[in-house]
Amino acid sequence: MVTVKGGTFDDPSGLTIRAHIWVKRKVAWLSLPGDLPQWDTQPQTAEEWQSLRDGKTNDV
Repeated sequence: MVTVKGGTFDDPSGLTIRAHIWVKRKVAWLSLPGDLPQWDTQPQTAEEWQSLRDGKTNDV
């Protein structure tokens, strides 16, 4: 599996947000919508990445 940051694309309009990662480091005033999984940090194992791809959360 390869991770590519959405901001590296010239035109990211075709991308779909699957989850919010690094939520532990977000600024206090940022409000994230609750309709997507949230992860404290980046998934570490292949199983965690698969879980993220499947739309599951890591219980943030």
